[in-house]
Amino acid sequence: MLEQTLATRGGVLECGSGLSTVLLATWLAHGDRPLLALEHDPAWAALVESRLPTASRSRVRVASVRLIDYGAFTWYARPSYADGPYELVVCDGPPASTQGGRYGLLPVMARALAGDVRILLDDAHRPAESAILRRWEIEGGFSTAEFSDGAKSYALLTSQATKADAPPGTRAPNPADLRDDREATDR
Repeated sequence: MLEQTLATRGGVLECGSGLSTVLLATWLAHGDRPLLALEHDPAWAALVESRLPTASRSRVRVASVRLIDYGAFTWYARPSYADGPYELVVCDGPPASTQGGRYGLLPVMARALAGDVRILLDDAHRPAESAILRRWEIEGGFSTAEFSDGAKSYALLTSQATKADAPPGTRAPNPADLRDDREATDR
């Protein structure tokens, strides 16, 4: 995660919060990069926020947001201030038991992702996450590299726009082909 944080220059979006939020906030403490962590459990969001380094609190937001039904999947309600562009996404939520798991990231947040976005998807060894990876490759035009230490695994998805000829900060490919997040209904 540190390597990818250092390899990007823009905003960071985290899906789910915890120790990784505190680590990201620490690494970003002396710069001007924003970090937005989406969290569905209000008590956990408050606890994580209380553990953030003082130096980064002005640029880090742990957003307590509901999980809502988007039809084919359930995912975080998109905060109105989640405009991006996010160059790095750390996706470790919502919980695997949520309808559609982590799939909602791309259809809900596509317009907020930089064209050269890098997505770290935790638990890539699990069948549901593996299926999500394949969908994101097709729907978002991503390339994937998977990593494992035997017990845990993650995948790094990179946009085709990460090539040298793509201008930094451009938007993710084909957002018009993705589900519009305004079609959501409260769950």
